[in-house]
Amino acid sequence: PLPVEPHSMIEIVKEAHSARNPDAYIKIHPEVIVDHLKVGMKVLIDDGYIQGTIVKKEKDKAVLEIFNPGKIKLKKSINIPDIDFHLPILSDEDKQDIAFGAKQDIDIIALSFVTNAEQVLQVRKLLRDLGHPKILIVSKIESANGVKNFDSILTVSDGIMVARGDLGVELPIEKIPTLQKEFISKCLKIGKPVIVATQMLESMIQNPRPTRAEASDVAGAIFDAASAIMLSGETAVGAYPIETVNTMRKIGFETERAFAYEEYFFKRANQHYLNVPEAIACATVHSTYMTQAKMIVVCTHSGETARQISKFRPQAKIVAITPDSKTYHQLSLTWGVIPILKNVHTMKEAIEIASEFALSNHICNIGDLIVVTSGALFGVSGSTNMLIFESIGQVVVRGEGNFLNQIVTGEVMKIVNLKKIQKEMIKDKIILLQDCSIDDFEVLKQAKGIILQNALEDLESIKVVKLLIDQEIPSIIRA
Repeated sequence: PLPVEPHSMIEIVKEAHSARNPDAYIKIHPEVIVDHLKVGMKVLIDDGYIQGTIVKKEKDKAVLEIFNPGKIKLKKSINIPDIDFHLPILSDEDKQDIAFGAKQDIDIIALSFVTNAEQVLQVRKLLRDLGHPKILIVSKIESANGVKNFDSILTVSDGIMVARGDLGVELPIEKIPTLQKEFISKCLKIGKPVIVATQMLESMIQNPRPTRAEASDVAGAIFDAASAIMLSGETAVGAYPIETVNTMRKIGFETERAFAYEEYFFKRANQHYLNVPEAIACATVHSTYMTQAKMIVVCTHSGETARQISKFRPQAKIVAITPDSKTYHQLSLTWGVIPILKNVHTMKEAIEIASEFALSNHICNIGDLIVVTSGALFGVSGSTNMLIFESIGQVVVRGEGNFLNQIVTGEVMKIVNLKKIQKEMIKDKIILLQDCSIDDFEVLKQAKGIILQNALEDLESIKVVKLLIDQEIPSIIRA
């Protein structure tokens, strides 16, 4: 690090040998920026932590007067708000890097300093030319022009990163919280992931615990329904990278437990949808609240149905079964989705795989209801138009239990008229009936269990069942 004090003079150079003071210079990449520096321009280093002004300009260098004390560290960002110069979105080096990444079968590219939609389309064309059109592009919004053109950038991007570091340098700091909420809301509306990044737990670069404000900042992004929260300097150069990840993880778990999932859904569900898959996604999440289903199973090729369901933030877990390895990896960025890489050919096979996964990972229990969404043409991408309700395991009957926590087995006997039944006829049997009265109590005491298919308004039968429960006879009502 290069220590600086107020009024320190630092040279910004193209080549190290051109510096007069070998201990007080910095190099900018790309070096062509030096040609466009002018006296009076403000220079902000490391997200604005160190500020200065250009006081002298020569051919291959400029002299920067520092305003405040600090340390200029290696590979930190430099912002020059007043410069009249725009870097090409893709330098030759960038193209080489993207080609290398594509060859390694990367899943996502984070595109820095996106200012317009055309820049995203350039990268997408390059990926197509390289034969890797499925790589996702996450556009980083870090400048005033990026904010101005946000809607068009979002349309052509696969996701957005709210890069608050440079954004807070380029724009007044007081605007950042409002912009963050606005960007998250717009991404959610069309089902695209949004990442909140930069300085989330900044103090943990040097300290083992975050500030209370930082903890609240992380929670705030989650309450705003961000898809992901990201660490950068905290883990890249921080002294406590593992502690930082654990801290963010704990804050995330605690906040998601407090998230008002059902309220969030119903605030966003009452609108008209432009396509069937989006309407199916809304109906899928709605049905989980109506039926208390514990899991949503999505059969998907592209991952789009899972993303549409995710935007409604269901409390039920989302398990996405896909045969595509690229989709499998990319769905890790989508909130709430647990991807399974499997090529399934029938709905029955999908339900079996999802059920086995849910049980082994303690997501569901035997008997829990799940919602499955797929296309009538199973395995055809873009054909999602169907909802199916299934149970984990083989469930014969559903109803309201008595919570005795007992398991009983026996022969099931269906009774139409209890008045014709004697005690010894039902002894040690599980009785299935539609109603009963207090006069039937002595007979029903001989049963091993009761399944009551009574109507909602039938309170007399429920009184009898409560007496049977007191006798520790397991019972199900409203079966």
